[in-house]
Amino acid sequence: MDHPACLADGLGPQSPDPTRLSLVRRGADMSFISVRNVWQQYDDQVVLEGLNLDVAEGEFCTLVGASGCGKSTFLRLLLGQETPSRGLITLDGKALRNEPDASRGVVFQRYSVFPHLSVLDNVALGLELPRSAWLGRLFGQAKSEAREHAAQLLGKVGLGHALDKYPTQLSGGMQQRLAIAQALIMKPPRAAAGRAVRRARPRYPQGHASPAAGPVARNETDRVHGHPRPVRRLQPRHPPAGIRQGPPRPARARSLWRAHHLRHPPQQRTPRRARRHRFAAQRFRGARSMTDSTTLYPVFAEELLPGGGHRSFILKRGELLRLTDLHGNANVSLTLLNAHEKTERLNLPDSLKCQHTARLSNGHCLYSDMGRVLAAIVTDTCGWSDSIGGVLNAQEVAEKYGQGRYQELRNGFFRNGVDNLLVELGKWGLGLSDLLMTLNLFSRVDVDEAGILHFAPNNSKAGNYIELYAPMDTLVVLTALQHPMDPNPEYAPQPLRLSWMKADASVAEHCRTSRPENERGFINTDRLFA
Repeated sequence: MDHPACLADGLGPQSPDPTRLSLVRRGADMSFISVRNVWQQYDDQVVLEGLNLDVAEGEFCTLVGASGCGKSTFLRLLLGQETPSRGLITLDGKALRNEPDASRGVVFQRYSVFPHLSVLDNVALGLELPRSAWLGRLFGQAKSEAREHAAQLLGKVGLGHALDKYPTQLSGGMQQRLAIAQALIMKPPRAAAGRAVRRARPRYPQGHASPAAGPVARNETDRVHGHPRPVRRLQPRHPPAGIRQGPPRPARARSLWRAHHLRHPPQQRTPRRARRHRFAAQRFRGARSMTDSTTLYPVFAEELLPGGGHRSFILKRGELLRLTDLHGNANVSLTLLNAHEKTERLNLPDSLKCQHTARLSNGHCLYSDMGRVLAAIVTDTCGWSDSIGGVLNAQEVAEKYGQGRYQELRNGFFRNGVDNLLVELGKWGLGLSDLLMTLNLFSRVDVDEAGILHFAPNNSKAGNYIELYAPMDTLVVLTALQHPMDPNPEYAPQPLRLSWMKADASVAEHCRTSRPENERGFINTDRLFA
């Protein structure tokens, strides 16, 4: 068995040379998609090895294989989200572009798993929440029993080797089996599922039960709705030795602190007709939404930032970052730096002066101290971001909210913005001297005639979002904490959703043309890449 979960996949010592793998379909005369000797490797982990494939135009094909064998990785290569380590992929005789475009479409499946919890915690949560509604966790023997029960169930669905992994480290089929385990941990009398269950059923050797066999043995009904349309599978000349077992891609697992907002955020229902128009618009690059001011672009990465959490990353040139307030009253303290020359940092006085404003919102630019545009605010449904309030420090936290220490609250302890940002800056070799200015997204601070600052509560509502476009590689450092002037006496930072998209430069055209100074700022930025 080559698979860590003991799933049979046809690989073994009798497998042929993988460099000779060729998948051939009956009746394929001309190749519309051609794959030649494609390898995909992450560090020392080989996922695809010597893959060759031809698909004719108009042909419907299905990739069949055990969980974790590289199917999703291969689809990402076809979409242009990743570049092969070796080999060539052509589309209609032309080399495949290394980024998604309108010539390729994809339908994703979402899984009801928590990205900030491990595989074991995702399943054990189903036992902890009902028995501890206030804290959402168990302690002592009760916790040990719940985790032991969850581990046993995960072993039955073939995930016993991945208890400490996170959903981003699992393949699509493994995430589906994790979702199945979540549903079965409560021992429901009926488990209804779609095609995800059928896709999550690999071939199991003797002595290993199928994940779907367990519910039936316990007199629980497992009703599966399959696809009624017959599908012709790819017929390989040899066993699929070129698709190697292993995780589809390594990902940095970030164990985010366990907030009390564990359930899925409330989703605002949209009329059916509006949803249909929105999804249709997403199929065309450059299509405009009725309600959004920016172009709709496909999301290639998404992450939950819990209240009190912090994050840093490089927003690459041409990428769009969307920050969504999930529950309302969110605040994000943010600073920006040049990703390659970190002495070039966000300069808020210049950003305000050259745009003749005291607040920053849609159409404004965030300047560096070299006169370049680190980021442009291309969408702001909230309408106001504060540039003068600063960031919440340890003294303010103690005075306003008291001593919420780690010894008593564990991961729910009271954090402050300065320390959170310093933790992230330290990951890039930076320190306190580099934390000069912060922008507070989603927050509004007014100044009266006497020069006194006034915080405006409830400025951001659930579902409000801000989009930042990067015309250069920008290091983004942020934390989700309350504004220093927030009058709320309770420590209650709100979570956000971070979404990454690739966008055209035209998405920031209204920022570029809003003022002559902004035109010069974009020109200065473009000179870096001339």
